[in-house]
Amino acid sequence: LIALVAAGVSIAVKEILYRYTVREGRAVDSPSVVANAWHHRSDALSSLGTLVGIACAYFLGQKWRIADPIAALVVAVFIFKVAFDLIRTGLDELLERSLPADVEEEILRIVTAFPEVR
Repeated sequence: LIALVAAGVSIAVKEILYRYTVREGRAVDSPSVVANAWHHRSDALSSLGTLVGIACAYFLGQKWRIADPIAALVVAVFIFKVAFDLIRTGLDELLERSLPADVEEEILRIVTAFPEVR
């Protein structure tokens, strides 16, 4: 029962940290801070899987022990998706794919205004 309560508290705390960190990251326009917020969310998801597994075993009996590895697998898929999205965003920024079209056009207009630039 202590593990069940601890998982519930962990979910609540990590979700609060996620919401605070993502809000601050967006306010200062920092992808790194937003990525850190998603780390909090992935911790909350992991704790959610733990909570489901413990709750099934505790309330439904020994034959429901399989719920824990199934919940862990579902959580792993969610974490993989978050990681994939963060990697894709980072690569887009590194490869300069994330510039909006109007910003790119403005840069090209400024550069081509100088005749010596080819």
